[in-house]
Amino acid sequence: MTKNGKLERFSLKTVLCCIVGAAVLTILLASTVLRSLFYTRNGQDLDLIITNHGIQDENSMEEEPGTNLEIKCIQGIDHEMIPETEGWHAGGYGIGCDRTEKETSLVIPVTNCQYITMSLVSCSSAGPITIQVGDTVEELNLYSPEWHRVIWNYHVPSKWSLWESRADVLALFALCLSILLLACYFRSRRLSGAVIFQKLYHIGFFAFFICILVYVIKLRLGDAPGRILTAMLPFLAAHLLLGWVCRKVKEPAPIISVKFLKLTVWDLLFAVGLFIMLQVQIYMGRQLAVEPGWDFGNVFYGALEVAENGHLVNLNNCFLQWRNNLFAVIYLAAMFKVIMLFQPVSIFTGIWINVMMIDLAVVLIFLWMRKVWNPVKAFYGAVICFFLSPFYLYVPIFYTDTLSLPFVAGILWLYEWAGQREADGKKAWIGYGALGVLCLTGSLLKGSLLVFVIAIVLHMLLRQAAQKTKRFTFDKRKMICLGCFLTGFLAAFLIWTVSIPASHVINYDAQEQYEFPVVQSLMMGMGGIGNWQGIDDVLAANTDTIAERTQVCTHMLQNRIREKGLVGVLKHFVNKGARVTWGDGLYFTYEKLKRDPLYESWLHDYVLWDGVHFTDLERWTTGFHIVMLLFVLLSIWKGIRSREVDSVSFVRLIVLGIMLFFFLWETRTRYLTNITPLLAAMTVDGSCDLAGLPEQWRRRKKQRTRELVDEKTVSNGVGEAAADRP
Repeated sequence: MTKNGKLERFSLKTVLCCIVGAAVLTILLASTVLRSLFYTRNGQDLDLIITNHGIQDENSMEEEPGTNLEIKCIQGIDHEMIPETEGWHAGGYGIGCDRTEKETSLVIPVTNCQYITMSLVSCSSAGPITIQVGDTVEELNLYSPEWHRVIWNYHVPSKWSLWESRADVLALFALCLSILLLACYFRSRRLSGAVIFQKLYHIGFFAFFICILVYVIKLRLGDAPGRILTAMLPFLAAHLLLGWVCRKVKEPAPIISVKFLKLTVWDLLFAVGLFIMLQVQIYMGRQLAVEPGWDFGNVFYGALEVAENGHLVNLNNCFLQWRNNLFAVIYLAAMFKVIMLFQPVSIFTGIWINVMMIDLAVVLIFLWMRKVWNPVKAFYGAVICFFLSPFYLYVPIFYTDTLSLPFVAGILWLYEWAGQREADGKKAWIGYGALGVLCLTGSLLKGSLLVFVIAIVLHMLLRQAAQKTKRFTFDKRKMICLGCFLTGFLAAFLIWTVSIPASHVINYDAQEQYEFPVVQSLMMGMGGIGNWQGIDDVLAANTDTIAERTQVCTHMLQNRIREKGLVGVLKHFVNKGARVTWGDGLYFTYEKLKRDPLYESWLHDYVLWDGVHFTDLERWTTGFHIVMLLFVLLSIWKGIRSREVDSVSFVRLIVLGIMLFFFLWETRTRYLTNITPLLAAMTVDGSCDLAGLPEQWRRRKKQRTRELVDEKTVSNGVGEAAADRP
């Protein structure tokens, strides 16, 4: 009783300490790191951007009208000369107004603090005009081809207040309290710090992912849930069957054994499947070929310019504006340069390269699963890859989404290879150094791969901290391996930074005029539904220097965060994750394949949005995608229950990092294409864990029965001993 009393008092004391700690932590976070979330969102500064380029935002969402801002054209436009199709148009960031023709004023509903981009549509007949906004008057010359930017303060600046953000404060307090209580619970179970940290981030991962998955299912089922559910059932049954096979089939004996090469029947089946996949990819690449456009076209034609001239010519300023694609240009140009020695380069050259990159990624992820698990599970993961729609539909579009695939799978395989050789010393050091170079190369090709660098460092530290020793001690070998990885990464980064200006591939003279800041992508990620919007480009381009662009984008980002608050930001993340990032089984291919197809093909009836059979393809790919995400969720749940810092926990850490990255960054479903091999591996993990649950339950039941028998035997023995006493 005393012991229980002590335990009860300890538990109450722990809970009270956690409540006080959560309150203190909430105030500290709200007043420092998250201060911008806790501003009053009524009567803030309004920044008005006026342009003469007629750019409209089709994605702008209407909100309830609040304060009305009246914009008047006082003089300068002859309304009799304006055609019926011309007039005022206003739109952007949370509002959308209809165009008013031949009117002298336009009333815009303004809610809270927003940027408004207003375009004077086709005012070819207009000379210098005078615009009045509130009490402010500004004269604009519409004959000038330059951007017209006018910024007004819209009265009362915002002020920081906790009390007026009650929902946000309660949400932050609940979050802090949950984390503290979970940490105390795990600590009371005598778990190591590494295991506690791993369980906590798995719990957070699970909570966010299940919210996203529920929203995805809700959106996709829509008005005809039966069609998607019937498409899900075959894939669900197939996963359960394959998971059961993986649990029951023993390690197969090799049928071909030559030195280090030992092939099983599952390896041969994988080779056959890969060959069939290759034939289908080549056919679809030819049938669905498109004229290179958007960023994909810039990369292709930029690579041709570099391969032929040694530097960018017509597209130089384009890659000053979007520096993230510069390495992709050099990467393709190097391949084109070699191919030009034998034959001319065309669009089909790029398609062939793309096929090789995709299939190389499938081979590497198969080898990783074979190394971590066994050939049976590896074949199961390969089957999932054989059915992934982007591995076929993105073949004609050799952009960074698919070109980065072998880097993702290669990093995973090399990390596992180096980790298994840490005891060998030099081999492991060379492997980790090469891993750092590979991470830097992949990150230059696709910026989201920077998550891999953070995940590798965290996972190596967690493995170090999870050692089963009485005291935490640094393992010198592991620390040297970590140092080799960071040295390889930093050395490759230094070489890239120094060599690019020296190579004169790109001319930096106009950098100040064109370069966009990183914060612009964060600003886009917090606006609308979190995807790229042309109107945001207008906002950034409407300045003369990098410093001005950074200031405008930062201001806009802060305003969007303040408008939403903490609860609104969390809702935005879930909505963005479900609608834009995780919810599309076709990975946005229908949008890219409709842009200037080179040939007419029967496949267009299936892959294009307006195709006759498009709904059939969407139905089956959606069913496959949702079932895969369900087993990914089961893998995350397994991570909560596990205490091991193993190879699969590394994969989960990467996927969690990617999810968090795209919470902040502007996003599309196609951005997930390069991590689909990781999702396939997590699907295998979740399916096999589910297939093993009955066996685990039977084992626990037997153990419980054995314990009851032992207790009964002990109690009978004690009773007999007492009866024998005189």
